[in-house]
Amino acid sequence: MAIATMTSMAHEATPPRRTAGRAGRDDREVREAILVATRRLLDERRFDELSVADILTAAGVARGSFYFYFAGKNQVLAELTRRAVALGHEAAEPWLASTDDPRETIRHGISEGAKLWRAEAPVLRAMVENWRSDEELGELWLSLMSSFTAGTAERIAADRAGEEQGAGEQTAGEQSAGEHTAGDRAAGEQSAGNQSVGGRGVGEQTVGEQSAVDRGIGEHTVGEQSAGALAAGEQTAGGQSDAGAVPTSSVNTDDLAAALTWLGERLYYLAAIGVEPFADEDALVDVLTHIWMSVLHPAANL
Repeated sequence: MAIATMTSMAHEATPPRRTAGRAGRDDREVREAILVATRRLLDERRFDELSVADILTAAGVARGSFYFYFAGKNQVLAELTRRAVALGHEAAEPWLASTDDPRETIRHGISEGAKLWRAEAPVLRAMVENWRSDEELGELWLSLMSSFTAGTAERIAADRAGEEQGAGEQTAGEQSAGEHTAGDRAAGEQSAGNQSVGGRGVGEQTVGEQSAVDRGIGEHTVGEQSAGALAAGEQTAGGQSDAGAVPTSSVNTDDLAAALTWLGERLYYLAAIGVEPFADEDALVDVLTHIWMSVLHPAANL
């Protein structure tokens, strides 16, 4: 009986162990304190200069509490990066979903991306500088960049399909109009010929026939010239149409999207570390907008 009582008292005196799946409000606050402290420290120094001890001191938490939530400082950086990139997806959404003027939506998305990088520069700079030296960070960054690439590829494919459909409808319309014009011209010539034959006299027939021959030769020559000019015009229009379409049919959509995505990552990073001319946000946005428009909408970028 006494042993049972002592066992019961000992059990009651032992605090329940925390589990990651049942974190209470205090636990969430501890975790958030670690993230906030690390973010603040990154404003002051490079990530590779930080230690877990620095984070513990800044956050005011015990070492055991830190390792309850994070395996190390890289995992803290990973969580901060996920939060920053989530904001990046929000910034890109208007372009991915919009059917408005492409220049305006592309420029807006790039501008919002530049603002995000400026606001989260310490975190994103730390990730860019360290993801190749840590396997977990590397997998995370590649995955996050792939998510932007996928969205970009989807939008490029949609734009290509829309412009190809529009070009096909325009060609069909021009062909129909050409056939209609040719038919009207043939009918007019037939009517004029009938009127001339019905109205000429016997004495005028020889002269009329000679005139008709001369006229026929002249019309034939003019007709050939008109047909040549029309063909040349159609060829020129065709060239303009090809130049105005998305000129990337021979380029894989996913590859193109990846190139544009990683180009943005590199220029945003250069801006974050103060490299000119990209440290000037207006210049950065102008350059990236011009590149994206030149690749995706060349006709609209003239």
